[in-house]
Amino acid sequence: DRALIGSYGHDDRVCAYPAAMAAFATENPEYTAITVLTDKEETGSDGNTGLQSSYLKYFIAYLAKANGLDVFEVLSKSECLSADVNAAFDPSFPEVSERKNCSFVNNGVVITKYTGARGKSGTSDASAEYMGKIRRMLNANDVVWQIGELGKVDAGGGGTVAMYVANLDIDTIDLGVPVLSMHAPYETVSKIDVKKANISKLLITDRNVGLPFIETFKLIRTKFENAKLKKGYSVFSITSSTESEGKTTCST
Repeated sequence: DRALIGSYGHDDRVCAYPAAMAAFATENPEYTAITVLTDKEETGSDGNTGLQSSYLKYFIAYLAKANGLDVFEVLSKSECLSADVNAAFDPSFPEVSERKNCSFVNNGVVITKYTGARGKSGTSDASAEYMGKIRRMLNANDVVWQIGELGKVDAGGGGTVAMYVANLDIDTIDLGVPVLSMHAPYETVSKIDVKKANISKLLITDRNVGLPFIETFKLIRTKFENAKLKKGYSVFSITSSTESEGKTTCST
């Protein structure tokens, strides 16, 4: 199925790549935007390259000092989308998921309010207010999203780096791509979910992209729908005279 991508190690390259590309695409952020690609997440985030290290706090402290600000005030006013995947519902192994509380492939990015094992043990639990803020941001920009747990309580579980960022008094929530067969040698994700993850990261880093960006696509979609209704077209070709003008973005 060309809608899906099968590969080794989607967790967590499939979230790191959209986050990095969003950072590269950010031109005039309203606030200072940082994308952190960290190490050792699967082994406890220990060591001086893992997020249990103080390097992130020190780095933000340097930025705050350069602007004459107190680091604790900067941290408490910061926000974070922790880019990590969630386990999508697998019909081959339905017993380890709660179907009404899990994510599904091709249903958009998944917001994970908390992870952990045995309920909420060993995790960050995002506030209801921050959940609402992220939902409003995604809804306002027509980003398809869903909410999911990381497996059935007492049948699964796991963790992300969200709790280490939240421990700095930063509002943090996991937002990423649902994955089939997480941690297996061959993992599967949806192309559209990856694309929605990229747009989500771009919205949080560059809030100026927002509605004008989405409204342009709404206009294009309306023109396609009118052409289909009035002239019966069913196949459209998107092209341009040079590369990097958005053909792939428009077609997906």
